[in-house]
Amino acid sequence: MNPPLSLSRDDESQGGPTPSESNNGPDDPDSSSGQSIPLEHSDSHSELSDEETVAEECLAVHISTACADTDQGSSDEWPLATEVELTRLHEVMTQAAKGCGIYSGEIVVQIIDDAEMIRLHTEFCDLETTTDVLTFDMTPDGIEPDLGSNIAEDDMEKGQWSAFERRANPLGRRFVEVNLALCVDEAQRQADSRGHSRVQELILYAVHGLLHCLGHDDHDDEAYTLMHGIEDELLEHLGIGQTFHRPEQIE
Repeated sequence: MNPPLSLSRDDESQGGPTPSESNNGPDDPDSSSGQSIPLEHSDSHSELSDEETVAEECLAVHISTACADTDQGSSDEWPLATEVELTRLHEVMTQAAKGCGIYSGEIVVQIIDDAEMIRLHTEFCDLETTTDVLTFDMTPDGIEPDLGSNIAEDDMEKGQWSAFERRANPLGRRFVEVNLALCVDEAQRQADSRGHSRVQELILYAVHGLLHCLGHDDHDDEAYTLMHGIEDELLEHLGIGQTFHRPEQIE
């Protein structure tokens, strides 16, 4: 599993994220716990509340909420996202994955609070702060079920991938396994300051994490511009609209 990566949205005004935010994790975080992000909360992982699951053509998308143990209690008592937000996120992520050429695998999205994000950020990136999104790419190296990497490259050469898929998915992956941790508190702060909904901000975080698994990073100015441009292009195509760079900000 690759080091977890974050969106580092607060750095956009500086022309690109700082290295400490975008790639300051360990060489290989412990993945022995399996396919789940190692969250600590009062219930077992299988009993997380507000879970939505869809499986189409071997692509499964799971959305759930979890929070750290705090005086506020469990996420059952203090829901981190509404049913409408969870449903919208799950629908858009299924469409986004297919829009990038992914038709099999598993995308696990957990919406968490500041306290839980600080725990994860500290454990995996040695940064005792909150952040917007952490990406845990669990896709096995060199394994692409059904449509392997060689076949995907051949498909590209034969023109069977759309122009957007080629740009969005430079690794040619048809299969992914990824865990995404999205911070709802940071999403609320950004949404309030930028004038759009919290779920739109959460969708941006999830799409950003997905693109990391397809070969994108935002470590330098050129890669930063490309990655966030693809995010906005995909969100606009899906009817969400530009979110990282809103049209009024560009003008």
